[in-house]
Amino acid sequence: MKNKFLITIFVLTISLLTFSCTEDPIAEIPSNYLKYNGKYYELTKGYLTDIYEKDFLSGYYVILTGPTIQYDTDIRCLTGCDASVLITLLLPYNSTTIPTTNFAFYNSKAQGSFYYYLGIDPYCVYNDHVDMSFDDQKNDTITITRSGFGYEILYKGIDQYSIPFEIKYNGSINYKIIYLEY
Repeated sequence: MKNKFLITIFVLTISLLTFSCTEDPIAEIPSNYLKYNGKYYELTKGYLTDIYEKDFLSGYYVILTGPTIQYDTDIRCLTGCDASVLITLLLPYNSTTIPTTNFAFYNSKAQGSFYYYLGIDPYCVYNDHVDMSFDDQKNDTITITRSGFGYEILYKGIDQYSIPFEIKYNGSINYKIIYLEY
């Protein structure tokens, strides 16, 4: 009986020492990210492509992607599966760069440059068609500023399921002709 008790104490002691000495790995937060549902997804590339012109305004997609999304120069499409952010901006006609400003959500009183859609997807699949899994419902202001040779984009939103998300991107945004059905 005494031996069983000592064995039990020994096993419990070893168990406690094992758990107390194990360090929890601290996940490194990427410098450019989509944070969704408490998890960080790295954003490494930025693209700008025009989508239409109408009534003195031009529509543009700003696309931020994770490292495994590639631009296929032969078919002018994005391919792969990774985190992605899609922002639709309306800019003055014939714009060639993104103005640095606070982009308000489009409404009937909006003037100048604004945005009217922001979608996110931690596991976006790019092929000839793309669907973003989560749409912003906060419709707050997107901040875009110049940072050296690139842009800084900051936004905190809430998706259609009331889950908060955050976008932080500081890097280049390259203009590409991208065929993208949304």
